Amino acid sequence: MPRVTVALPGAAYEIVIGSGLIERLGEWCRATDLGGPIALVVDSGVPERWREAAAGALAQAGYRVETIEVPSGEASKSLAQLERLYRRFAAIPLDRGSTVVALGGGMVGDLAGFAAATFLRGIALVQLPTTLLAQVDASVGGKTAIDLPEGKNLVGAFHQPRLVVCDLAPLRDLPDADFRAGLAEVVKYGVIADPALFAALEEGREAILAREADAIGRLVTRSCEIKASVVSRDEREAGLREILNFGHTIGHAIEAASEYRAYRHGEAVAIGMVGAAMLSEGMAAWSEAETARLRALLTALGLPTRLRAPLPVERLIAAARRDKKARGGSLRFVLARRLGEVEVRAVPEAAVRAALLRLGATEG
Repeated sequence: MPRVTVALPGAAYEIVIGSGLIERLGEWCRATDLGGPIALVVDSGVPERWREAAAGALAQAGYRVETIEVPSGEASKSLAQLERLYRRFAAIPLDRGSTVVALGGGMVGDLAGFAAATFLRGIALVQLPTTLLAQVDASVGGKTAIDLPEGKNLVGAFHQPRLVVCDLAPLRDLPDADFRAGLAEVVKYGVIADPALFAALEEGREAILAREADAIGRLVTRSCEIKASVVSRDEREAGLREILNFGHTIGHAIEAASEYRAYRHGEAVAIGMVGAAMLSEGMAAWSEAETARLRALLTALGLPTRLRAPLPVERLIAAARRDKKARGGSLRFVLARRLGEVEVRAVPEAAVRAALLRLGATEG
């Protein structure tokens, strides 16, 4: 059973990866010395068998468990749902020795994580991701947040989980589009840190899309290793951790400009990575051929590489200006120098505009 340690001073924790782990959740929580009662915050889209298995495992370990369901979709990362969680936590009641367990995808992990970070000034959090995107990215690293109409993840806090449990079994239940969206974040890791991972995605596409357990286990483990390494060196995104946002400046802008309704996060990031690659052309060894290679891999994995419907370029640029990497009004992007090596730098607005138009945005 693979385990990855996020080595943070005073806040180190393990990511446990394997199949059949939800049924052992209570055991893992006891071993981590987590207290109760436990608020099990569940995405409404999680199949009943997984929520029952999680609640049953916690109860069997002697925890009092209260399940709180949150409607699926990015719209739930809102002030209204955050207040609802606070009030449910108070009614249980949770105290400073209690625990919040987030069961589902990135949305519920971000929302429940932010609630845990701020209720009683911070209580213990366990991430129990059931989507590929959450297992390889959102559940690791301690970023928690909600959205505003003005932009994605604009209100949040760093709050590291005490434990992350990545059970591979629920990935078999994911709709195809959700599974493929998670692969976008794995492609990102290949670009920013690991050319061998990028090549493995190209060469092992059939086994990956067939969701063969060994292939998926390797992807989740390697992705978590890369993210854990970056987070361990830069927990609060003071510098290095920004590289994890390759493709996300344009991706987040697409999500905000389309009111979080038209694209899954991974789909928007896939388009954003193509945009970032376009902006990277001519830097060091990065070339149009490498952009074409990236686009070909994304297409082979069933991910979009341009907008499905036009969005106004001005709306996208306005959203990009609210990106957390922006400084002094300048647009800053993670750009690729070569596979496995990236940097963050300011990019002229004219270049961003040109890239967005190539992605299918429209003037006016």
